[in-house]
Amino acid sequence: MHIVRIVLTVILLSFNSYADLLKESHEEYLKSNYQKCVSLLNQSCNDNNAIACSNLAILYYQGINISRNIILTKKYNSLGCNLNNYQSCANLARIKLEIDFSNESILESRKLFDKACIGGYKSACIDKKILDEDYIAGFNIDEKSR
Repeated sequence: MHIVRIVLTVILLSFNSYADLLKESHEEYLKSNYQKCVSLLNQSCNDNNAIACSNLAILYYQGINISRNIILTKKYNSLGCNLNNYQSCANLARIKLEIDFSNESILESRKLFDKACIGGYKSACIDKKILDEDYIAGFNIDEKSR
């Protein structure tokens, strides 16, 4: 029973740490201290906070008050997706299609949309359906790759 309490305490403290860093990064953003905001989000993302990774990706994609950087956008969306942030998965799929609309990127994006859809991110379900109807059907791809 003592071990269970310790584990629960560690979990709660880590959630508080995530929440504190996210709250602090939001406060810095509101104060127009964007570099501090990015630094705090980066620290939280490095601690496996999927929301922080997703927020970093959005900031780098939009390029509002920081330099737009597609490479970092992909990196942070990939990290967020690997941590099961399904918005990050869908955003990574969209970016892959934006950068390279090849058969390979379409198939990779389909898998990412599928993961996000299964995870409950509804817009990914719509995007996957559109991709299937408009592009996958024309590839003559066998069912194993779909």
